[in-house]
Amino acid sequence: MFRYFEATDPSWQSQGIDDDKLKEVDDEGKTEFQKKRILKLKINTFLNISACNIKVKDFAAAVAACNEVFKLDPTNLRAYYRRARATALPVNAGVPEFRKAIKDIDKLLSLVQESKDANTGKAKNFRTDYVSKEKARLLQLIQLNSKRERDTYSKMFTAKVSVAEEV
Repeated sequence: MFRYFEATDPSWQSQGIDDDKLKEVDDEGKTEFQKKRILKLKINTFLNISACNIKVKDFAAAVAACNEVFKLDPTNLRAYYRRARATALPVNAGVPEFRKAIKDIDKLLSLVQESKDANTGKAKNFRTDYVSKEKARLLQLIQLNSKRERDTYSKMFTAKVSVAEEV
């Protein structure tokens, strides 16, 4: 709605649209109120897109939506949480993806720590218990995966007969 393409050739209606003569327009508003409101709408829209894509298991689209949020607000807590979930939830996710997700969770927790209210000592408007549970789950998955790899490779490389005896 706020990001669209505009034809720069005035004769596009009679001659058709030439892709080389399109320009991307990202409407940010004219007044300060409009700018704030549009920014908030864009962020919420991308966060909702991310949540919906996680629900339908389109994790790549969810990560892309979170990356769009970071372009607008690099400190968005929900985007870090959702990107971590979208990175770690796929069935074929492995240790590298779990580590990426943990980096996002650690960044989120550091941002929460920085944003704690000086008076109450509590982070504003974000529950870290879900985040802590997700981090614990990811660490457990990394340990499980590492154990499986150790078991697999230990069986693969155990020498029952030495090479000298075999030759």
